[in-house]
Amino acid sequence: MEHRERLAGARCAPLRGGWQDVRVSQTERPGPRPPRTFGAMSGALIFLLLLVLAWVGFRALTSDKKATPVPTVDWSAWVNAGRTEQRLATFAPEKLPAGWRATSVHYAGGNEPQWHLGLLTDRGKYVGIEESLSSTKDLVTQYVDEAAVRGKDVEVGGQTWQSWSDAGGDHALVRSVEAAGRPYESVLVGGSADAATVARFTGSLTAGTVTPAR
Repeated sequence: MEHRERLAGARCAPLRGGWQDVRVSQTERPGPRPPRTFGAMSGALIFLLLLVLAWVGFRALTSDKKATPVPTVDWSAWVNAGRTEQRLATFAPEKLPAGWRATSVHYAGGNEPQWHLGLLTDRGKYVGIEESLSSTKDLVTQYVDEAAVRGKDVEVGGQTWQSWSDAGGDHALVRSVEAAGRPYESVLVGGSADAATVARFTGSLTAGTVTPAR
């Protein structure tokens, strides 16, 4: 009997080594990467733009390219053509002053003849000869300035010339040319050269014979 009670007590005794609570740790996975902000993207674009501009500036400073010089043209044949037709006096110098060169030339005959000779002086200033059947006022408006100011008349080569200038520093001499006893055409000489240079060059010009069309 005593032996059975011991067995029963042994069976009913609580287990000392029962299950213990074990905390199971879970590894946290990183969430999705947040998108870049607009400010960050703008900063990257600005930085890239600065790099491009720096490269362009560097290439511009180190480039061997030079500005294309204004070409020199042959003008004597055009003078001969104009004077042969005799529609205009075709004012021109016998030769250019030292260091000067012709950069543009044009002659058109017919019912509306025109003569143009463009020159660069030895100091890089422009002087042009413009001649047509237009009035002196029209030539001044077209080749000097609509707001050109008239100065004192000057005597050059035995002829009276009107003097004109504008706010930009251009100077011109202009006069009408008679044919058959009446005003026929007008000639203007001027450009960015100073007034003394324009007057001196005007005094060197020669002219051909004019035969007005009937």
